[in-house]
Amino acid sequence: MAVKADQKILRIGIIQSGKIIEERLLRKREAITVGESTKNTFSLPIPGLGKRYTLFPMKGGKYELAFTEKMQGKITSKGGGVVDLQSLKSQKLVRKKGGVFYYSLTPDTRGKIQIGEVIFLFQFVKPPPLPAKPKLPAVARGGLIRSIDWVFATIVVISFLAHTGVIAYAKSQPKPPEPTLEDLGERFMRVIMPKKPKKKPKVEKPGGKKGGTKARKKTKNKSKKEGEAGKKAGGKKKAMSAEEAARAAAQRRAELRKKMASKGVLGILGSLGGGRNSNGMKVADVFGTGHITGDLDAAFRDVSGVDIASEGGARTSRGGGGAAGDGQIANIASLKASGVSGGGGLGRKKAATVRGSIKSAAPEIDGALDSGALQRAVRRKMSAVKACYEKQLKRNPNLSGKIVIYFVVGGNGRVTEASIEQNTMGNKEVAACILVKIKRWIFPKPEDGEEAPVTIPFVFAPVK
Repeated sequence: MAVKADQKILRIGIIQSGKIIEERLLRKREAITVGESTKNTFSLPIPGLGKRYTLFPMKGGKYELAFTEKMQGKITSKGGGVVDLQSLKSQKLVRKKGGVFYYSLTPDTRGKIQIGEVIFLFQFVKPPPLPAKPKLPAVARGGLIRSIDWVFATIVVISFLAHTGVIAYAKSQPKPPEPTLEDLGERFMRVIMPKKPKKKPKVEKPGGKKGGTKARKKTKNKSKKEGEAGKKAGGKKKAMSAEEAARAAAQRRAELRKKMASKGVLGILGSLGGGRNSNGMKVADVFGTGHITGDLDAAFRDVSGVDIASEGGARTSRGGGGAAGDGQIANIASLKASGVSGGGGLGRKKAATVRGSIKSAAPEIDGALDSGALQRAVRRKMSAVKACYEKQLKRNPNLSGKIVIYFVVGGNGRVTEASIEQNTMGNKEVAACILVKIKRWIFPKPEDGEEAPVTIPFVFAPVK
C-alpha cells in the first residue's frame, strides 16, 4: 500500500548486544516480519521465533503490535504515558488470538520490544523527501552526434560516393558492337588452320676429339655470322615503314585465304560472292542478305549443282553428266553414293518411317475452367506433341515414358506459366519441345476470369 504525502511511516531500529545493527524507514505500508528466512522484512536468527513471525501485522490499513508471553517491552502514546506489555494485558487493551496478543498502534505510538537478546525500537515519523536521482552533467551525458566516430563515418561516405560514381560511369558508357564475320578476319582463319610446330633439326654428334673441336669452331663461327645478320636484319626491320608492314600483313591474309579456299565446307560453298551461275542460284546465296528468313525449300529448288572454289578464284564443278573441270555443273540428283570424285553420285537413302502413340489422362484443374473444353483444346493440339515425340523417336526407336505437364491458364485463356512436374522418359528434348508448344496454346477462358492451374499427363509409346 502506497503512503500518502501527509501520512506518517514506521521507523524501526534493531539493537543487538548493545549495538545498532540496522535502521530502516518503511515507506510501503505492509506487514513487517522477522525470522531466519531471507524473505522476511528483517532476517534475524532469533531462538524460539521460527523462520517467519509477523511482528507488526496490518488490519484495516493500520499497524498492530503482535507479541507473546515470552516478549517484553514498553509502549508510549501521546497523553497515555508509558505502559508495559503486561499492563496492556491486564487493562484488556489487547485482543488475544491463540497465543498471540494484538495491540492497535496510532501515529503517536512509539515503543520498545525485546525478543531474547534483540531489541526492536519503533515509532511513526513523517517521511523525509526522496533523494533526487543523480544526473550527469551535459558534457558527460553526450548524445547521438557526440557518439559518432567521425573518421570512420567520413571514410564510409567517401567510399560510398566513389563506388556510386564508378557504377554510374559504367552504366553511362555505350555497349561495344558485336563483332561480325568480317571483323574476325585473320583470327578466325588461324583458329581453323593452326600453325604446325616446326621440327627441331637433328644435330649429329661429332666423332672423336678432333672432329668435336672442328664442329665447335664451326658452330661458334656460324653463331657469330647469324648474330651479325640478325643485327643487320633488325636494323632493316626498324627502318621498315608502316606502309610496308601493312602490305606484308595483307599478303599473309591473302595466303591464308588461298589455303582456306579448298578446306571443308568453305571448299564446297565457295566464295561469298552474290552472283549466280548459268544453272541457278549458288548455295552461298541462301545465306545472303534477305534469304535467312525465307523459304529454304524454294531457295534450294533451283540449285542444280555443287560449286567448288579453287585457289585461283575459278570454280570447278562435278556431276551433271560431264567430267570435272569441263564447265558442267553437277546436278544433286545425279550424285550417287560412290562419291563425287569417283564419277558416281550420292545415293538416295530411304528415310525410316517412325510412328508413336500418345495417350493423355483427364487433366486435374484447380479453378473455374471447363474440363471438357480443355480436353477438346488439347486433342486439337495433339499433333504438335506427337511431332516432338517422333522427332526424338527417330534417334531412339525404344523411347517411351510418361511426362506430366503443369501450366496455368490466365483469365484471357493464354498460358502464363508452364513447367515439367514429372519425366520418366529420360529425354529432356521431348519435354522441352512440348513445353514450348504449350506456352503458345490458347485455351477457353475461365468462367470467373481468374487463373486456373492445370496438371495433365502424357504417356508415349512407339508403334511397332
